[in-house]
Amino acid sequence: MTETEQAYWSAHIYDVLSGNASEQKVEELQQWRKQSVAHAEFYQKTVTLYTTMDFVPSSETDTITEAAYQAFVTRTKANRSIRLRRILPYIGAAASLIVCFLLGLMVARQKADGIAAFPSTITVAKGSKTQTTLPDGTTVWLNAESTLHIQPDFGLDERRVAITGEAFFDVAKDATHPFIVETATVKVKVLGTSFHVANRPSRHEVRVALVEGAVDILSSRGKRLRMKPDQTVVYDIESGQFIRTEAATAYEYGWRDAKFIFKNKKFADITDELERLFDVEIKVNNPKLATRKFTGDFENNESLVDILDVIAELGQFQYAIRGRIITIK
Repeated sequence: MTETEQAYWSAHIYDVLSGNASEQKVEELQQWRKQSVAHAEFYQKTVTLYTTMDFVPSSETDTITEAAYQAFVTRTKANRSIRLRRILPYIGAAASLIVCFLLGLMVARQKADGIAAFPSTITVAKGSKTQTTLPDGTTVWLNAESTLHIQPDFGLDERRVAITGEAFFDVAKDATHPFIVETATVKVKVLGTSFHVANRPSRHEVRVALVEGAVDILSSRGKRLRMKPDQTVVYDIESGQFIRTEAATAYEYGWRDAKFIFKNKKFADITDELERLFDVEIKVNNPKLATRKFTGDFENNESLVDILDVIAELGQFQYAIRGRIITIK
């Protein structure tokens, strides 16, 4: 089974065991279990997982039998409420399992009932990065100080998300459900591809770097542009113009692989990025430095001090660190 199918049936099984399923869904699960040995094994493992996490009392599922299954189906709402409250003490110990369950539940609601289980927002603080998998199998890397919004109807007619900050998408192929990434000023539409989007409002631009596949970029002013692999396109928000460059993608998404790479970048933009990556505040007391451009390639997950030492030598300046505040002299 694919990950999407596993997520769907995981949520379906939970609905039946918790008494939240219609007779039709109960019968559908029964027929599905009998279709193959793999289905039966997946069902048993899923029930065992919910039992271990105390979603259901273990005394009724020590042996997965048809009688136990029927007991699950006929459980009263009052008992369901008590059972669900008992989940809470296990969240800390089984957080990853809870996440998998919730993602599965969301997919099931969207595909089976056409109703979103919950809108999803993932926010990454300064000094952090994260990787997540969307219900359709798309992998997303989020850079520091970034937010990803997943639309409640994700996966019904289309797969729509919104990004503030920076994200790298490895989109699962699905010709019938276009994948759309929204910012305040542009939309990036794909079917299956890998690309990077940087939407930092303070920079008055949106950057899109395409690794493979093809994407269409549509601006809020009605302009459209088709990108090819190994291209970077910058959309200037003030002028409404697209600027296309070639073979510059590595400088855009190096952060995904713990790299800090920049080419002819203004010092003010470099310090802005360092503040996000390391959750610090950088004060530049030398105004001449702000517009100077630097090129650097840090590929071994260097520390903030390592990076600053190299740039300070190139720029001939000194710096001091006090707590989380760095002063450039």
